[in-house]
Amino acid sequence: MEHYKTKDIGEAAALLTQGIELLPLEYDPEGFYWFVFDKGEYAQSVAHTYWFGNLMQNVKRYNEAFSRLKDRVFASRG
Repeated sequence: MEHYKTKDIGEAAALLTQGIELLPLEYDPEGFYWFVFDKGEYAQSVAHTYWFGNLMQNVKRYNEAFSRLKDRVFASRG
């Protein structure tokens, strides 16, 4: 797996906080964006840990990543 994609902004913020590189967003014609990450298999492993509630992260860094992702989505809509 080359890339990992998610449309969930919380999951995307967790991946970004783990230092996984965010690639350009992909717009879906149904009206949402896919967050695309490098290191597909590692990103999938981190996402799995996130969804099971076992991912430990710095809350401040997570919040900053979440805000950056929101800014990126809204900038893409303009």
